[in-house]
Amino acid sequence: MLGVGASAVAEPESGAEAVQASFTEILRANQAMVFSIAYHFLRDRTSAEEVAQDVFLQLYRSLGELRTEAHVTFWLRRVTSNRCIDFVRKRKRQATIALEGAGERRGSRAGELHRNTA
Repeated sequence: MLGVGASAVAEPESGAEAVQASFTEILRANQAMVFSIAYHFLRDRTSAEEVAQDVFLQLYRSLGELRTEAHVTFWLRRVTSNRCIDFVRKRKRQATIALEGAGERRGSRAGELHRNTA
């Protein structure tokens, strides 16, 4: 696991405290990069912040698997890009469902009105 200020494998001083210190350092060093990638991809500040938060939550859960600073940087770039793609897919799927649902309701209501007037 990454130690505070270490670029290679380091033994944690005291489990949870070392993980927290390492995570905090990684967060501070990379939050601008993660937000920049997300904002460039999504073009929406709120969405970019949401994706960045998800990425860092996933980082916290996966911190024990990452061995070097280079690995962390690569991992953050890859996960941020993938999360942005997932976010756009989800947004498109929700828009499609909303449009399809609106058409059905409008059509069924028009059909009811037509039946009532006949």
